[in-house]
Amino acid sequence: MKTPSYDWRCHSCGETNAAGTGRCTSCGFPAFAPGRKIVAAVRERESTDATAPVSATHASQDDLDWAFLFPEVIFAVAVILAFPFWFLSLLHEASYRSALALALLVSSGVGLGWWAWRIENKWVLYAGIVLVLLGAAVAI
Repeated sequence: MKTPSYDWRCHSCGETNAAGTGRCTSCGFPAFAPGRKIVAAVRERESTDATAPVSATHASQDDLDWAFLFPEVIFAVAVILAFPFWFLSLLHEASYRSALALALLVSSGVGLGWWAWRIENKWVLYAGIVLVLLGAAVAI
């Protein structure tokens, strides 16, 4: 396990630890942890801290930040649901370039959206949605 060569503060409990220790001496949280684990520890600490009413405001603001995706998500889901039929229709009409562009952009957008959902990044998710909608625009 990696240990820092400097005094460090625990992400979970806030306790100061000496250099060379890989885990917090107070709570056992690792010195080097993935971002998700750190965020979960900070949220847990803030939820148990009675003197942190600001954190509740931040949590509600975080939830509201995702609301800007709503209109685009509706259109992107409609394009994804219609994609197989639209693709076959374009092939039937011999619009091979449009069919290829639709397939590449929609599949790339879906893949990017799936990856963004896994890493919980709204901006990457938005980029995936934009790719899906761009595929629809190109195919029209």
